[in-house]
Amino acid sequence: MVYNITGGTFIDTNNDDILDTGFSISNLPSGLTARFILSNSDTTATLELIGNATNNNSADNVGALTITFTSAVTGSGVAPSLNCTTTAGINFIDPAIIGISCNPTADDYQEALANDGSIATNANPLVYSVTGDTFIDTNNDDILDAGFSISNLPSGLTARFILSNSDTTATLELIGNAINNNIADNVGALTITFTAGVTGSGVAPTVNCTTTAGINFIDPVIGISCNPTANDYQEAVANDGSIATNANPLEYSITGGTFI
Repeated sequence: MVYNITGGTFIDTNNDDILDTGFSISNLPSGLTARFILSNSDTTATLELIGNATNNNSADNVGALTITFTSAVTGSGVAPSLNCTTTAGINFIDPAIIGISCNPTADDYQEALANDGSIATNANPLVYSVTGDTFIDTNNDDILDAGFSISNLPSGLTARFILSNSDTTATLELIGNAINNNIADNVGALTITFTAGVTGSGVAPTVNCTTTAGINFIDPVIGISCNPTANDYQEAVANDGSIATNANPLEYSITGGTFI
């Protein structure tokens, strides 16, 4: 917004090309400061707004600034006659809506066949996508830094999200070994929570995701097998009731555990 004065000059006692006084803006949002930059030998005043508005959503827009000039605005101290009608106001923007979605049909995470509490590779893992922002990756290592928690993650396992697609996609991996890893320790659905710290901008996202992806463990299977073609045990040649060494004795093997 530019004002021009005729028959006088705007006051600039400091000679810094900034209007000293003589004006007010009654509907200026809190946090902003108005100043007029002078030019053309102090006959032109251009409005600038500096600072940061405290309330800055679209609901806080100002339709038209209400600017008043007094006699103090002129170098002569004579009240000016204002011939200006303007609708110039202030328009704010609402913050971007940051959303997180996921693949609701992700598969459960399955324990590895080693039955050691580790989790096998998931062919259809839980994947989250963010819109309007990126996931935070300050280390640039393609691993989500922070901003999430899993309240029902079994002890011994660690969750990490692998980032891709320019940090807009996060794929859940479970590493480590669960301390309790029997079927009774299964997790029906992982309870994952995201906070504002998960995004690059630090704005809390809106999560649009319903998934039943959980963790399935397997009970240990203990089996005992033998060599079915073992030879008979033969009495020693001494014929004293003792048993001779068996070249192919009966042997038992255990899997999934050990003999006590």
